[in-house]
Amino acid sequence: MKLFVYSCNIMKDLAAQRGLKYTRADGAVLEGYELGFKKPSLRQANKGYPSLEEKEGARVEGVLYDVDEATLESIDNYEGVPERSKRIPVKVRLVNDGTEEECETHYALVWKEGLRPSDLYIRRLLSGVETYGLSDEYAEFLKKFDTVKNEPRR
Repeated sequence: MKLFVYSCNIMKDLAAQRGLKYTRADGAVLEGYELGFKKPSLRQANKGYPSLEEKEGARVEGVLYDVDEATLESIDNYEGVPERSKRIPVKVRLVNDGTEEECETHYALVWKEGLRPSDLYIRRLLSGVETYGLSDEYAEFLKKFDTVKNEPRR
């Protein structure tokens, strides 16, 4: 199964810690969507997790994984399928050779305006940008988000 990921699962070490198994991981670009942080955290009132919003001319960069069913189920659970998000079909362009591939990605069903990502979350995304050769422009876009301090888990 091909899955485009734009969340902190683009951070190679974190994906490994979570037991995500994949046979392929390539930098990829999703056109026509914009990254936001409108998916509410269940633990911190003002913190948001990544969400996609359709927007002409916008793009989201991430990683295209080939995953097995067990890994897909694990990621679905982590993303809150079916209560907080769902998978939708999309087409991405690979960074390394420009080819387009059909896949699925997660789309938030629960939104709230005014949320911000944590500083830790942005650092994790930037790590993935570097690992998978995503664009400097995308890294600069991520750095512009106003962040909140990550509160420790209780």
